Amino acid sequence: KNVVEVSVVAEIVSKLYSVSRKTRKRISVGVISPYKAQVFAIQEKIGEKYNTGELFSVSVRSVDGFQGGEEDIIIIS
Repeated sequence: KNVVEVSVVAEIVSKLYSVSRKTRKRISVGVISPYKAQVFAIQEKIGEKYNTGELFSVSVRSVDGFQGGEEDIIIIS
């Protein structure tokens, strides 16, 4: 796992969350990583605090786990 990348992804998600709250626009974010250890590290870092369900959602999955998923913004880690 790449801890620097985990921190950068968490910062991006945090900023997108702030934008969503300020503009009251729904934003769905997907974070994709080909590495399971990276997926777990990102999930651990951001937890459930941004999944408000109402205006903002974030999903962190592997490449295989994301097949067929649609999000407004995709972050690749």
